Amino acid sequence: MKQITHIHEILPYTFNSIVTLPNGEVLQKQLVKGKPNTYKVIYNDDVTVVILEDGSKGVAIKSPKDAYNKQIGHDIAHKRARIKQLKKEIEQLSKHQLVEERRLEISK
Repeated sequence: MKQITHIHEILPYTFNSIVTLPNGEVLQKQLVKGKPNTYKVIYNDDVTVVILEDGSKGVAIKSPKDAYNKQIGHDIAHKRARIKQLKKEIEQLSKHQLVEERRLEISK
């Protein structure tokens, strides 16, 4: 199989969330805004590579005992890239990032 590269684009999105107690009392309402992002997927024989916008990279290599599945390779590589990206985000948050810089709006 020759190398194939795809570009995935995730569009901006918004969703609402409500945090409640078991008795139904509303603690807070949240408006979560998702940022648009684009990432690259490279399929090269039995290897799938996902590279996110921030440079975080995930790699999935097919096991010799398994049949190749493009979607599973994508999913594993994407999750590994996201784990690296989330570790970077946690590091940034631990450096006392201001609430205003976050993408979460909270109201009571």
